[in-house]
This record gives sequence, C-alpha cells and structure tokens, in this order.
Amino acid sequence: MLTGIKVMLNYRAFPVLVFLLLLFFLPSMVYEKYFAKGYIHLVLLVGFGFVLYNNQKQVIFNKDEEKLIRFGFMIFVIALIGFFQQTPGLTRFDAIIDNYLKALLPLALIPLFYFTKLNGLKLLVGSLLIASLVALGLSLYGEYQNMPRGGGTAHGSAIIFGDLAMLFTLLSGLFGFYFFKTKQYLLSIVLMISCLLSLFSSVFSGTKGGLIALLSLPFVVAPVIQDRKARIIFISIILFLLGIVISMIFGTENLLKDRIIRGWTEMLQILNGNFDGPSLGLRVQIWMVAWQAFLSSPILGIGIGEFYAFKLNLINSDMASVDIQFYKHAHNEYFTILSSMGLVGVVLYIWFFKWLLGYFYQHAISSSYEIKFLGIAGLITIMCYIDFSLSESFLSSHLGGGTFFFVTSLLIFTINKNKNI
Repeated sequence: MLTGIKVMLNYRAFPVLVFLLLLFFLPSMVYEKYFAKGYIHLVLLVGFGFVLYNNQKQVIFNKDEEKLIRFGFMIFVIALIGFFQQTPGLTRFDAIIDNYLKALLPLALIPLFYFTKLNGLKLLVGSLLIASLVALGLSLYGEYQNMPRGGGTAHGSAIIFGDLAMLFTLLSGLFGFYFFKTKQYLLSIVLMISCLLSLFSSVFSGTKGGLIALLSLPFVVAPVIQDRKARIIFISIILFLLGIVISMIFGTENLLKDRIIRGWTEMLQILNGNFDGPSLGLRVQIWMVAWQAFLSSPILGIGIGEFYAFKLNLINSDMASVDIQFYKHAHNEYFTILSSMGLVGVVLYIWFFKWLLGYFYQHAISSSYEIKFLGIAGLITIMCYIDFSLSESFLSSHLGGGTFFFVTSLLIFTINKNKNI
C-alpha cells in the first residue's frame, strides 16, 4: 500500500492537482458557504496526509512556520476545553468545534506548499483573480434574481461574503500596485480590474464591515510605506476606491445605503438608551449578554458553543430580551473570545496577533520589493480582520477562519522562501 501511495505522489500530475486544490481555495470561500465548508475539510484531509509524508521525507519547516502551527494548535486546544462545559440539551459544542478546526489549517497547508514547490505570490495572485470573478458572477446572479443582498444572499452568508470580497479587493489592489512598481503593467491592470470587481461585489452585498476596512487602510498601511512618492500613490489609489464606493452607494439604489442610514439612526437611538434597533440595537443587546457570560466565568469562559444556552437561560429568567433568542453567537469576535474562552483566550489571541503584527511589520519595511509587499499584505489582512470582527464573529467562523489561516500561512511560507533564495 505504501508503495502505491509513493507511486501516486511521484506521478507528475499529482503536484498539479494539489496546486489546483490550493488555487481554488479563496474562490470557494465566496462561492457558496456549504461548498466552502466542504472544501476546507477536503484541504484539511489532504494536508494531514501530507504531514505524515513530509515527516517520512524529514522535511524541516522554518521556525516562523512552526510558530504559526503552534499558535493554531493552542487555539484549538483551548477550544477543546469547551467539551467539559457543555449544557445538556442546548450545547452547540459539536458544531462550533468544527469552526475551530480551521486553526489547524497551517499544519495541513504548509506541507502542501512544500510538496508543490510553489511560487506563493503567483498562487495568491491567481487565486485572487479567480475569486473576484466568482464573487462577481454570484453578485450579478443575485442582482438578476433580485435577491435582497445580491451575491451575499446567493452565497448564503452575506456578511462573510461582503467582508471577504473587500479583503480580496484590498489585496488585489495592493499587488496591482506592486506589479506597477515592478513595471509589469499588464498584470497590474488585470489586478486593478480584479480589485474593482471584488469592490462591486462587496458594496452590493450590503455589508458595512468592508467599508470600515477601506476607511482604515490609509491610517494603518500608508505609514509603513517609506518611499514618499509610493506613499502618495498608495493613498491616491485608496481615495480613488473610496470615491468609487461613495458614488456606488449614493449614486444607485442599493441596500448598503439604506443600511448606513439605518445604522446612523440606530446609533442615535442607542445614545438615548433605546436598544430596539433591528441591526446595531440587537447587536448591543447580544454583546451585553456576552459580557454577562464573561463575568460568570472570567478565567476560561463559558466554553465554545455555550453562548446560545447561556442566552436562553437569561431570556427565560427575564434578564434578556426575547428578540435575541435566535442568535447563536455574539456577532463580535472580541466578545466571542471573551465570553467563550475567558481571559486565557484573550491573552492567547493578543499574543498571537502581537506576533503576527511584528512579523509582518518587520518584513513590510524590507529592502526587497516582493518581501515588502508580502509583509504589507499581511498587515492589510490583520487590519481587515480587526475591523470585520467588530460586527461579526469573523475569525471563529468557518469561512472567515479558513481564509485567515490560508492567507497568513501562504504569506509566511512565501516570505521565508524568498529570504532563503
């Protein structure tokens, strides 16, 4: 049997199949949510097989790759503690632990990267291009079918779809800028088109989180660009994209405009003590429940998958509104970590993101153009997740977590490979 496996792995077409599996990872995330979940499981299954293969081949990973794997493993182990905190009859532990399985993606992905001997930048750029076309196709279908949130409705998770489309917008724009600086003008034009297509998909999904990320970009990334001329060009591109977004929002009839206006109205209501709004108002009520969950178990939290049961107990005790009874998570990553993993989880995630930010910033100021832009791409990814997590449990979701660990794993692998050339 082992001989048969070795023959299959050495077959010329097999590395191509693995490459295609990786290439279509990001496009699958904006295709359809259940398809995307299955795709992540397939990548995990194949990747875990390659863990054994690389061990047999005695492949040595870079220390940064190993550190990313260890962080993912620690997150998964803390999530497993929820097994001992289940509420009989109401627990959602089984479903939620599957979400946290995505933290093991670096362990599955990095062996695949080594096996295919891929060019990480080409893979990421190709994946972004295909993803923008998939998102656009779904958006056009959603608009044609008059779905309430366009491609987001067709996808099955409008917030996740819209936020991922904005992440792909910013990464496509960044690498379009990179290819412009390296005088590869055709690739630059193609990526800028990809950037605009993903932007269209994000705006017409009615998702506000993507707009927050776009507004944050000049303040987070521009200071890292040391060349003054390049910094001005970068800021000009962002302002251009913001101009397009504003024109799309207020120049057409779309859901995002209505949601922005409604969000402003709800914010004024909240300041007056009224939390009955259907979007932000309900979220504030959910966050208050998550805070109470944290106070009830501040060290380890109430356990992943137990928010729904905790909330129902408060509702049954008339300590929370019945309006939020159908919500199964905290709709905010910070409150999700705080309530489900307690201070132990908070410390781990702060440690993890502090390391990631330091790693990507260190390479964002590199003298190598490719490493510099890969480092900036890492900073953009983290910035997006910090913003997206304000209104959604984004990192702990299937698709949000899968995309995060795929992109960070690929960026770290590619940076380290370029450093060793």
